[in-house]
Amino acid sequence: MTAKDGLPDRATLVPIICASAVTFLMNFLGDKKAWRIYMTIGNILSSTWNKASKHATVLLALLPVPPKRLGIAARDARQRQVNNETFCKLMEAIFAPMVALRNNRLEVECVNGKVQLCFPRIAAWIVDNLENVTLDNIQQNQCAVCEVRPEQLGSHLRRSGAKRDYRK
Repeated sequence: MTAKDGLPDRATLVPIICASAVTFLMNFLGDKKAWRIYMTIGNILSSTWNKASKHATVLLALLPVPPKRLGIAARDARQRQVNNETFCKLMEAIFAPMVALRNNRLEVECVNGKVQLCFPRIAAWIVDNLENVTLDNIQQNQCAVCEVRPEQLGSHLRRSGAKRDYRK
């Protein structure tokens, strides 16, 4: 094992890059939306990655976004809570194979015929701010990184707020 990164000698780290975007299905179903979740790996050259014909990015899931229900505020709050819980469970199911690989390694045959020891790790998630708010289950006026109060956002204080603990 190497001291720096904990990987065995001659091993390859495979950075997994995920992305998500909301798609409006107006042409098909009125005001309906779906949430696309994509995955690619960071070891792919950008000249290959940018060609749609190379299929370097795969669609992992196409999740329906429940429509907003108008009505009593308590019922709407409960519906949002149910939606968030359902979304979290779906994300856990989608990424369960990646979690299973966390402490394991993959032996991948390279184009030269040699077998390479690979360790896949989720390295990045590309989203816009509104999707980040949904993924992190925070309010729109909160920072996704630290626990600074909303009125202090953008104040560029020398001392930043405590880092957000996502395990909570």
